[in-house]
This record gives sequence, C-alpha cells and structure tokens, in this order.
Amino acid sequence: MTDTEIILIRHGEAWDNKAPAVTEGLRGLSAHGVGQARRLAAALADDAREHGAFDALYTSPSLRCLQTSEPVASALALKALVAHPLRPPEAGVLTSAGGLVAEARPDFDREGPTAYAESAAAFLRSLPLNHPGQRVLVVGHQVTARTAMAVFLRLPVAGSWWGAPLEHGALTRWTHRADEADPAGACYLTAHNTTAHLDLPDEPPPYPQLADIRKAREQA
Repeated sequence: MTDTEIILIRHGEAWDNKAPAVTEGLRGLSAHGVGQARRLAAALADDAREHGAFDALYTSPSLRCLQTSEPVASALALKALVAHPLRPPEAGVLTSAGGLVAEARPDFDREGPTAYAESAAAFLRSLPLNHPGQRVLVVGHQVTARTAMAVFLRLPVAGSWWGAPLEHGALTRWTHRADEADPAGACYLTAHNTTAHLDLPDEPPPYPQLADIRKAREQA
C-alpha cells in the first residue's frame, strides 16, 4: 500500500483594488498576506518535524503564490518548483479606482476558466504518479483547490471554477492511496480550509535540521 500526501495551499492575502495600478498576474502579497505566509511556513516546519519532511514544493507562477512559497521553501529547505499549468486565466490591469482595464493577453479569453481547469487537472493528476509515497506541497489559488476537489473525487472539472470559499493561507489535505488491488488508487480528503496555523507568530523559527531529516529519509 502506497500513500501520497498532497497538501494544497491558497496564497496569502494579495493587494486589493486600492493598491496602485498593477497587472493582475503581478499582484503581490499585502502586508497581512506576508504575515500569513510566515505563519504558514512555521506550521509546515512543525508538521515536517512531527510527520516527516516534505519531498516537493510546487507553486503557481502568479506573484502572490511565488511570494507565499518563499518563506515555506526557506523553512523547509526546499526549492519551489514553478508549475505553469497552475497559472490562472488572469487578464487586465487592476486600477486604483477598482475594476479591470483590458490588456492584451493571448492565453486569456472567454474559455479561460475551462482551459485553466483542464491544465490544472492534468498537473494534479500527475502528482501521485510522480511522487508515490511522498509528501507534496502545492501553492496555488482558490480555483486550484476547487479543481482538485473535482479531479480527486473523479467529477467533471468543467464546473470547478465555482465552489465553497477558501481562506487565504488555508490548507487542504488529500491522501492518494494505491495498492495491488487498486493500482490506480483513490484520493481521500482529510482536511479542508484549515486555518488554525494562521494564529501562530509571524516569524517562523529556524529548522535547519529539516535538510538532515530529508537526507536521512532519502538514504533509508
């Protein structure tokens, strides 16, 4: 029996429409979002100490996800791997007056949500195959978690653009289990929209020993 743990993370709070004009895809974290990312890093470092080191960290290329993944990668001694299929269909310039101003973007059109669901679904399906028996982190968007819900429960992904709200910095945990009787395996949702870690202090304690934990695990 092989269990692969997949933990989805929604990025921290980003700038809102009161921020200076900025391309939507380059909208970074607010000061509050930076604090959420640090608390997230601290919680995941504690998790790694208790349950074993994480093996991989993926992130959407959106700036708010990249900035969320930075303290996580540092705390866990991991390299954040950019997963372009997780880039959401964002277009336009977010203005200080609110709303979006049209911006040329060849990969964004009225089919954008469907295209995102399909690309994200293919990436999510690949994780148990590429990381059997490992612990994997994915920093993405609210729609990433919604797409995962459809993919892992074997539902149509076309409608995954909509779903239950997910808090910034929240964790959603899935376990993929496969054995000889069911090589394809099945996924089980073990936690959704977990936010208790956001009550932790902003600054994560240093855990340099995590690199040693992972090295020992690889050599075992």
